[in-house]
Amino acid sequence: MFENIIFDFDGTLANTVSSTLNALKKAFYEFDIFCDETKLNERLFVIPRKEVDRLVTANIPSDKLDLVLSRYRALRDENLAIEAHVYPGIKDLLEKLKSNKRRLFIATNSSKNGFSKKLEILFKEIDFDDFRASDGTKPEMVENLISTHDLDKSKTVMVGDGLGDITAGQAVGIKTIAVAWGYEEDKALLKDSADFYVETVEELQSLIKYLNSSHKSM
Repeated sequence: MFENIIFDFDGTLANTVSSTLNALKKAFYEFDIFCDETKLNERLFVIPRKEVDRLVTANIPSDKLDLVLSRYRALRDENLAIEAHVYPGIKDLLEKLKSNKRRLFIATNSSKNGFSKKLEILFKEIDFDDFRASDGTKPEMVENLISTHDLDKSKTVMVGDGLGDITAGQAVGIKTIAVAWGYEEDKALLKDSADFYVETVEELQSLIKYLNSSHKSM
């Protein structure tokens, strides 16, 4: 049933929250800028990129903006290798999907430079077919992947940990799988919104295998 799988990244494939938030907080501290830690939390990973930019830069003086963001990016890249990690079972899942001729894509709100670094450090051995990073809204990125690669929407699924991932898939007319791990706080709404909901990576692997096998037998 699903030949093409589009994944969200942060919170779905890898846990990058501490490496990112700690870099932000340290950059703010070094430049003596007030840091509202109530807003610097996991929510940053499940909201639109424009809202993230607004929240992060709200208290940075314009004359310090470039310096602070540059320092943040350097700290983030340093932290990635130390603090970020791929969720257990994810690499095995991706390798099995590739061996079964599935096409793997990523649509993420991360900046292009930041995402490229994450991919290099965490997934250099996985051959993703393509990705979109901060290229418009999440629905626009998903739609662009579909149109660029002429993907059959009936055979394409969006997998993510946030409501934004699920609504993005629904907006372009593809099925969705919500994962219970990750950063979305409202798990009940997440479960109700998606076509499928899984608690573990093992369940995700079993679900994809089941859906594909049941489709072949029809």
